[in-house]
Amino acid sequence: MRITKLVIKNYRSFDPVGQEILFPAVHSALVGKNNAGKTNIFNALNLVLGNKNPAYLRFEEDDYFDSSQPIEIQVLISDITATDKSQIFSIPNLTKQQQGALNSKISDGTADITFLLRKNYEYIPQDDSDEESESSQDAFEIKLWGFNVFRKKEDARKSVIKMLMVPAIRDYQDELLASKWTAYGQLMKEVLENSPHYSDIKTDLSNLNIKIQQVFETEKTKLLEGARIVSYVDDISFQLTKDNSPSELLRNLEIFITEGSKKFNIEYVGTGTQSAIIIGILELALKNKSSKIKLFCIEEPEAFIHPHGIRYLGSLIKNISKDQNTQILVSTHSLSLTANFSPNEIIRVDKIDGKTVIKQDVSISNTHFRRFIHQDNAEIFFSDRVLFIEGSTEKHLFGNLDKLTKLNPVDPNSINCNFDRINLGVIKLDSVDSIVNYVKIAKAFGIPYSAIVDRDFIDDPSKQNKCKELCLEVGAIYQVSDTTKLISDLKSKNIVINSKGEIEDIFSNQEIANITGKQIADIQVVKAKHAKISNAFKEIFSVGKAEYAIVIADFYSQNAQTHPLDDIIRKIYNNNILNISI
Repeated sequence: MRITKLVIKNYRSFDPVGQEILFPAVHSALVGKNNAGKTNIFNALNLVLGNKNPAYLRFEEDDYFDSSQPIEIQVLISDITATDKSQIFSIPNLTKQQQGALNSKISDGTADITFLLRKNYEYIPQDDSDEESESSQDAFEIKLWGFNVFRKKEDARKSVIKMLMVPAIRDYQDELLASKWTAYGQLMKEVLENSPHYSDIKTDLSNLNIKIQQVFETEKTKLLEGARIVSYVDDISFQLTKDNSPSELLRNLEIFITEGSKKFNIEYVGTGTQSAIIIGILELALKNKSSKIKLFCIEEPEAFIHPHGIRYLGSLIKNISKDQNTQILVSTHSLSLTANFSPNEIIRVDKIDGKTVIKQDVSISNTHFRRFIHQDNAEIFFSDRVLFIEGSTEKHLFGNLDKLTKLNPVDPNSINCNFDRINLGVIKLDSVDSIVNYVKIAKAFGIPYSAIVDRDFIDDPSKQNKCKELCLEVGAIYQVSDTTKLISDLKSKNIVINSKGEIEDIFSNQEIANITGKQIADIQVVKAKHAKISNAFKEIFSVGKAEYAIVIADFYSQNAQTHPLDDIIRKIYNNNILNISI
């Protein structure tokens, strides 16, 4: 049993048509640019599932995308199994009819629970005969597998689900305040009062208060003498708590961190440590709740945490959801954290013409695609457009030479073609054989893509099946007998075949001589020894692919010279892939 769908209409950056967000697993990740709408998703969930009763919520005009239409937020809970039945039966005021219907609907897989919040900003009739339709009226509805809940809705809501949200800006003074209004304060109070040591602590507290009174007895007598003269004071007491209640001590509870032989108040440790402790404590607070489902929402859990810690945090987040009743939703800008999620668990949040748009594909096979996503290429989910390239040579060349390439080559004051400016991700395939899988991922998330691959992709018989598979995926016609037509057809689908061979073939012998200081004749001798030019480059430069790519990029950077990839990079920047000639 878990949340499987959220629909948001007319709330903040979501237009009245709305967007549907699916949750195929117990943990999901929201990715996207700043201000795309990720926080609005968390807030929408919190409106329906948070501490406040949705029926009494008030909205400001700015909360409406279109104030003439109502906000609608719907949460669907499904995947209810026979093992969930005993928990579901404990929902308050469940009738025998509803219990019987649940039994049948569990067996056919149609059992679900829905929450619907509908709220108008203001309703103004057009004339005396204009009445509000049922669909326009404010409402908070709960349906249990089709049956409306009319009595004690709030009890039913709290019984079914509890949500706890950890904001992106985590202040320990707010989140770890031991007040009855905070999750942390409620946790500490419940743990303390349910402890078998509670009665002992209460007795000890009573005795301590008596001793404190004895210590200050003299001062009390002197104070009373003056106080009784000027005001109506009957007595003065010095106590740690009012009624000897141990729970009253919690407001003075402080958290200390031990590092080696030293102990520090949490106020004096690093922000990353504070953030991690806040997340951990709030997780415990959520698990302490008695609701059937617990939703733990964390904005940017990676904030202030070092890279290795972020990767470890990813595994911890997955472990939280091992509790069958706990569902995790995070938003993140971290490639490392994103790589911990399978493609079908990733929800891409985009904004088009001021409207939040959700792009996801829950049908992507976890088993098939999981191995293709790692820290180095998770950038695909954050890019407005991606360029797939074969290996580390292309990665370093394009990732450095773009900043040396003028958008207007005849204007010395022209901006450069920095790919980061247009949010274009250069994604290394590791092996060209995996290009089809990357294309499928890009298509699934609505990410425009192009690719530059070596000539051997169409010439090498061992790659024939992969080439056929790519042609089928992008809608090109595979023609092994006419490579010119095949190259042209693939380019029309944004797949550019380097007809010269490898990326290294684009650099002339003179260019290599300028970079290395070696004679052209010597370079030709080395090239003649190797079938693959990349192997020749390794010998010429005496380093590996990534290293000689950096040497090449550094040469053009230091000498401010036009480079052989200049025109190609400019056309990639301008999304003019069809006119690239290699």
